[in-house]
Amino acid sequence: MNEEVMKVLAMLDEGKISAEEAERLIDILNPSRMRRPPRPPKMPKDFVEKIERIPEIISTKLEELNIDAEIERVKKEFFGQEGQEKYEDVKKVVINQTDGDLTVTGTDKTYTVLTSVGKKPRAVRGKASLVLNNTEGDLEVLPPNEARIVINSMQGDTRVTGLKEGFVAQLYSGDLEGTLDGGKTGINSYSGDINLVIRENTKAKINSYSGDVELQIDPDLDLEVVTIVRSGDFDSEEEAESLGEGRHRLMFGEGTYRVLVQSFSGDINITKSQPKTKTKDKETDSEG
Repeated sequence: MNEEVMKVLAMLDEGKISAEEAERLIDILNPSRMRRPPRPPKMPKDFVEKIERIPEIISTKLEELNIDAEIERVKKEFFGQEGQEKYEDVKKVVINQTDGDLTVTGTDKTYTVLTSVGKKPRAVRGKASLVLNNTEGDLEVLPPNEARIVINSMQGDTRVTGLKEGFVAQLYSGDLEGTLDGGKTGINSYSGDINLVIRENTKAKINSYSGDVELQIDPDLDLEVVTIVRSGDFDSEEEAESLGEGRHRLMFGEGTYRVLVQSFSGDINITKSQPKTKTKDKETDSEG
């Protein structure tokens, strides 16, 4: 301790200066002396409570956003997952399914993603085509919605939706459900029910050799639907013209696009689906 500081302390002891004055003088004489950091300002109680609730608020918002599901979706799309393959620039996909359920969903992507459960399918890649041979286990295929799709399924249920160019399917054992979203479609089902929603104008030929057929049709479409029942009953919500010998015809709009449905052993049932235009009007009304 230097002599000047000792003098300051003596003055403090003699009562000639206050403690605050002594501290200021010592700081001047010894500027390198460490000072105690100032205390932080005291926060209002309600502000502290709000700060303490931040983790709870963030957790609640994450649950509302279902962030875990969104992360998984992004991971699947960009990084893939176990049992998943991704193929670029595919314009035609041929799927040979031996045993297992099949799901085909058209997307607006330029690539095809397939997810298998069980044994990995054998994939043969052409210049712009892809042939998938799946001998066992369920298979999910997400091709571009404008790709041409050919399906050969020996055993298992099939679901098809979102294909703008239609598809061709040979189904030997199992039900078929999904949507017709445009293009041309040809279906031969040898054992199993068919349940399809026609959402866009499309040309289709559907043969069911054993099983019921149910079609839901948007009444705002431009379709001629002709049904032929060899053995079974015909029923329709819409007025149908009888053509004799189990044949009926239904007209939607001008009937520019033709859908032919033939059942050799099973019923045919035609119902109306919710028109897209009315659905949009309802959404607009609810927003207003």
